[in-house]
Amino acid sequence: MEQLIEAGLDNIRFSLDGATKETYESIRKGSNFEKVIANIEKLLALKQKLGKDNPNIAIVFVAMKRNIQELPLLEEIANKYNIKDMTVHGFECYSKELEQEILYYEYSEETEQYFQEAKTKAEEYGIRIQLPKTEITQQLPCDRKKFCIITWNGEVCPCTPLSYSREVYQKEKVANLKKLSFGNLRDTTFEQIWNSKPYRKKYEHCKDCLMQTDVIVPQPD
Repeated sequence: MEQLIEAGLDNIRFSLDGATKETYESIRKGSNFEKVIANIEKLLALKQKLGKDNPNIAIVFVAMKRNIQELPLLEEIANKYNIKDMTVHGFECYSKELEQEILYYEYSEETEQYFQEAKTKAEEYGIRIQLPKTEITQQLPCDRKKFCIITWNGEVCPCTPLSYSREVYQKEKVANLKKLSFGNLRDTTFEQIWNSKPYRKKYEHCKDCLMQTDVIVPQPD
């Protein structure tokens, strides 16, 4: 933790898909809710000891039918630790069995109510919260020319959805999303990859991207 702080890391996000031990550990198999909370406390204490503002601490929550009711309670946890950034993602489904957990297949007044309660609580606590859309409407313009993803082993990918391969269940079909890498920083420079013609063109891979609909990852305000 001290090395991360001293390295000048800007942000660190803790994935908390539940505000209770039972819900969190039922979703994140093999996890330990108390340990995650303890790590947040340790990081906050160490930042204070070292007199550092960074890294900014944020919470990421993957919204599902089984945990959406705990979102307001999670904001109370964030407020307790003076965490001011929360991002709520929609659920990208990797198995047929979990399709019933998806919130954005059809409009739900109950989901809207939970999100509205989350907005109200965020205003009360001064938390910046990003919420996904609750329905698939249309694809939005993609900002991929403004950013990229560099993986742990140096590969340069255009975005998070294209940084790994997987099957995604999307109601009537299964989308087979393939990893798209344009090079590795061990072999060439970032500038060469970023400015290359293959990187700048439109990708066929994007047609099944749910991130462009705001139901998986909300676009920044």
